[in-house]
Amino acid sequence: MNILHISPVVYLDRILRSFDLAHAQASMGHNVTIVGANDSRIVKKVNVNRRLRVYLLPSINFPYTQRVSSISYITGLPHFIKKIKPDIVHVQCHLNLTAVKSVITARDIPVPAVTTIHGVFSKINPLLDLAQLSYLYTIGGIIFKNSDRIICLTKRDSYDLERFGCPPEKISVVPNGVDINLFRPRKESEKITVMWHGRFVASKGLDILVKAASKVIQKSCLDIKFVLVGDGPLKQKIMVMCEKLGITKDVMFVDRLPLDEVAQLLSRASIYVLPSIKEGMPWALLEAMACGKAVVASDISGVNDIITHRENGLLVPPKNIDAFTDAIIRLAEDVNLRKRLGRNARQLIIKKYNWRIIAERLESIYRKVVNKK
Repeated sequence: MNILHISPVVYLDRILRSFDLAHAQASMGHNVTIVGANDSRIVKKVNVNRRLRVYLLPSINFPYTQRVSSISYITGLPHFIKKIKPDIVHVQCHLNLTAVKSVITARDIPVPAVTTIHGVFSKINPLLDLAQLSYLYTIGGIIFKNSDRIICLTKRDSYDLERFGCPPEKISVVPNGVDINLFRPRKESEKITVMWHGRFVASKGLDILVKAASKVIQKSCLDIKFVLVGDGPLKQKIMVMCEKLGITKDVMFVDRLPLDEVAQLLSRASIYVLPSIKEGMPWALLEAMACGKAVVASDISGVNDIITHRENGLLVPPKNIDAFTDAIIRLAEDVNLRKRLGRNARQLIIKKYNWRIIAERLESIYRKVVNKK
């Protein structure tokens, strides 16, 4: 099957993981092309291997949010899609005009189009929130109508999509995946280390984490270190908070790292904490669990789709500093519980969330919509 992925949104840390998915699909014998954006007038091409190619096409880039570096309108896309002659077009993200152009072009060729919704609605500020709602009720409807299948990451997202007018019979729930060979258990550090990684933005609840860290350090007799990895607009604020709490020597801040270095740090950690207030389907959580980490996480949609409390992690009420404190101390003091939760977490990822499994589920969806055409 000739698969074309279109990734118009450029994330600061990665391009929506289309590359990971594409690698898995290519390893299954499919011919896969990824189209992304670049701000020059030259088409850039990379042949990753004989079954996987990446094209960066000229585009107009618009700055967007703290989470997303830019939204791109890829110019010349209809001509490119017709030239590639894919069996299926898979659009990665819906909140952009490239997505609209992609599904309409696919309809006109005609070739089936699948659109993945990486979070239906992201609360940012009143102005952008209103813009998103207006988009979803208008242009979003064009995408829903002209896509043969809409894929979302969680059941909660599927309910939200129906609210915005997407026909329920078009919706399939397929979660994110993770590279289980890159993110795998290794020898842990001798010192108990609690880790988090991601973007320093309000939705990640990092103020909750550092306040809980302060209480853990006060209450526990164990020598515990906290490691926070990543960048973002609130990083300096969180560092100042640590100074005021008197825990700067106990909390280490690490700048954003390549994924292979993140994987090594994760594998050496003892405990992983995800204090987010809102999530879609967090890759950070999947990566930590793939590394066999015992996780303490907020009991919110997107997280409780993955974690079963006391079976493969610990869920606590969001924003509850005392609950996070107690859960971290409990895991720090009970090595057997840490090992059991971490072992179960790794097994869950292998069974349900590794990219090969996700690619197989998507292949089944592709074949259904291709045969229907």
